[in-house]
Amino acid sequence: MSKVAILYKKLHKWPGLIISFVLLYYGITGIFMNHRELFSGIDISRKILPENYKYNNWNNAALKCNVIIGNDSVLVYGNIGIWITDSAFSKFISFNKGLPEGSDNRKIFDVHKDNNGELYAATLFGLYAYDKIALEWNRFDLQGPNERFVGIESIGDTLYAINRSYLFKGKASGLKTHFMRVELPTPEGFINKISLFSTLWQIHSGEIFGLPGKLFVDLLGIVTIFLSVTGIIYFFFPNWLKRRSKKDKPVATIARINRWSLRWHNKIGAWTFASLIILFFTGMFLRPPLLIAIARAEVSPLKYSHLDQPNPWYDKLRDILYDNERDILLISTSDGMYFTEVNHLQPVRFINQPPVSVMGINTLQSCEKGAFLIGSFSGLFLWHPDYPEVYNYATGKLYQEQTSGR
Repeated sequence: MSKVAILYKKLHKWPGLIISFVLLYYGITGIFMNHRELFSGIDISRKILPENYKYNNWNNAALKCNVIIGNDSVLVYGNIGIWITDSAFSKFISFNKGLPEGSDNRKIFDVHKDNNGELYAATLFGLYAYDKIALEWNRFDLQGPNERFVGIESIGDTLYAINRSYLFKGKASGLKTHFMRVELPTPEGFINKISLFSTLWQIHSGEIFGLPGKLFVDLLGIVTIFLSVTGIIYFFFPNWLKRRSKKDKPVATIARINRWSLRWHNKIGAWTFASLIILFFTGMFLRPPLLIAIARAEVSPLKYSHLDQPNPWYDKLRDILYDNERDILLISTSDGMYFTEVNHLQPVRFINQPPVSVMGINTLQSCEKGAFLIGSFSGLFLWHPDYPEVYNYATGKLYQEQTSGR
């Protein structure tokens, strides 16, 4: 055996043992994550999770915002669903009837009350209206993608809702609201680019090639589990065999399992080597520290893939807000802040842009004198579209753009 082969065997054996336990975990959880909606009804208690996953003082986006629905009735909502409380926030009662079980199904991005008092909710897996008679939420059956709704607004008797790719418009009628899906026009100066992060994410999940791609990645997840288990077997079984042989104990079954594990570990590993390298390599860039290196990089969408969409706003819409002073709709996107006239839905990019983290906006509210409150992982800022100056809302100081932020 050559020196290179000996070195490879040692590197594959010892680091591989440690990595195999990690890959075993990734393989199992990755399959669940790849079918999030399918498993959305299954919950795990946060009590058994690390401290940073536990709710404390409404952290982890447990509550995001509130809507006043009566003199002493307030709806609060966020990642724990929708709850009704009084003006003193003295007690909380579940307002989730009609929403499917599971924390993902009760991940609420927006709750809106229209001019007639009807309630609507934008959730991770759909758009809902509240039935005041049955006292429960009902999901709209909409054209096209019916998930990842992020914002709702009403202007007069017209209701606007957006998910990550489309705007939905209809006459506000509660449960009877009929929505028309609107693909927003291409903005001036549009360049068909998408984030490298999104590209790597969809390659890693297989979604870039639709359901067949996701199922193929599921298969790679099963292969990862198999290689991890057989690798662990081959690491421990030879020494176990020696110990049993010295004690004259039966070893035939263990020896067969060891030989079978080694044979198929090598064969399946060789057959799937290239695909697994792509899977593991793309996965490395989806979390810090490697994520930082690609966070703002953009590439052209891969031709004929799931990302090659005719819709210029595919997976780019993040929030919506009506500005009654200017009579325009503000639309936050992954490409920046845009506005459009109500009667002519043509997005135009603001010249002066607020600082927003690449992870997206989570606060968009009107303030006095035509300004807006903008919040994201970059911080909380006071932004006025007509002026280039942006102020840190917490400190009151002028914001200085950072090279690491947008």
